[in-house]
Amino acid sequence: MNSQNSSKPPSSVGYSKPAPKSRRSRSGKKPGKQPGAPGKNLPQVDDRDTIVPHAPDHCEHGGESLADAPVIKVTRRQVYDLPSIEAVITEHRAERRRCHCGFETTAAFPDEATGPACYGPNLRALLCYLVVRQHIPIQRVAELRRYAYGIPVSSGTIVAMVKEGAAALKGFTAARPAGCS
Repeated sequence: MNSQNSSKPPSSVGYSKPAPKSRRSRSGKKPGKQPGAPGKNLPQVDDRDTIVPHAPDHCEHGGESLADAPVIKVTRRQVYDLPSIEAVITEHRAERRRCHCGFETTAAFPDEATGPACYGPNLRALLCYLVVRQHIPIQRVAELRRYAYGIPVSSGTIVAMVKEGAAALKGFTAARPAGCS
């Protein structure tokens, strides 16, 4: 007696049940790309950012210098990669100047320079994006900042940045047309 000819549940059969049969028929073709089919690959581009020449310095056969030898062929290889992630720290200096009348005037700092050392708008936006849109836990976002950018940050600071970002969007979300969600 088994689950097919009795009231026993299918889970009671355990590992002894036969493997399911596929309803697909064999095509006779080998797996993978078929001969004559167009290939898919990462293309080389003409609009590259950097060219790094590599020249042999000596002959592999006789050991002589190739410094003045003519180039007879160049083989190209392109590497797609991301630039290394580094924080850019910008120091803003507000000058104070004295007029010939004796009055002193100090230049204003830009809006993002809110204190002696603070986080910039791009970094704040990235943190809000990672937490709110990508749903990455705050502790992991703090870890990413510490390891990828070398900037330590507390989870409380990230929470404050997300609240600040939400407050900045209040006017935008209030102006949303009816029926939008």
